[in-house]
Amino acid sequence: MRRELCWILVFCSIGFAGKSQVTLESGVLPVLNVNYKVNTNWRLNLKSENRFAIWQVKPTAFSPAYELSDLSVVVSRKVGVTSSAVGGYLLRYRSGELYHRFIVQFSIVRKYRGIRLGHRVSMDHTLASVERSVFRLRYRLTGEIALEGYELDQKEWYLKPGIEFLQSLQAGGYDLEGRLTTNLGYYFSDSNKLEFGVDYRLGDWLTTGGQSQNLWIKLEWYYQFGKRK
Repeated sequence: MRRELCWILVFCSIGFAGKSQVTLESGVLPVLNVNYKVNTNWRLNLKSENRFAIWQVKPTAFSPAYELSDLSVVVSRKVGVTSSAVGGYLLRYRSGELYHRFIVQFSIVRKYRGIRLGHRVSMDHTLASVERSVFRLRYRLTGEIALEGYELDQKEWYLKPGIEFLQSLQAGGYDLEGRLTTNLGYYFSDSNKLEFGVDYRLGDWLTTGGQSQNLWIKLEWYYQFGKRK
């Protein structure tokens, strides 16, 4: 299973790299992710994410700038042994404007020897006074691979690769975006873990041939009230 997951990500990386002849913007993406386990079935998640641009390639420029902040709250309920349904709201602040996003999501987690695979399908609707509303459909596949044995225990490292595809509809226009992530994580305890990695995004596949590219250095801290497992 580990080998199969690696090959999937390699092929996807090659597909993304095929459109790498265009502009690339890079920066940092710090994230705070707090979970509260209400009971066996219900969970509350609060997430804060900020985006800071630092560098632009083609044309090359050092241009540090604050881009946006996201604050989201979602509620999830287990609907099966390994599946859950999620509903939530995200507030975005960007260029002095507020964006409101409403989210529904369904996720499934499968456990294999040394690997956890997570499938997530979500839909969201974004509203703002400065532009027309956007509808998106997303699918994400992530893996959590233990690097020290076949089970992830406290004070151990793990690898978390992921791939995501987004479809968006705005004012009758349809477009696609792909995302590829690779994080290295450290599992401190049942309630505390830290991840560091890269988040590569290739957008506007249909409108500009994939000329919108972003590469973010991501640092995410997870904190959970209650036991993780």
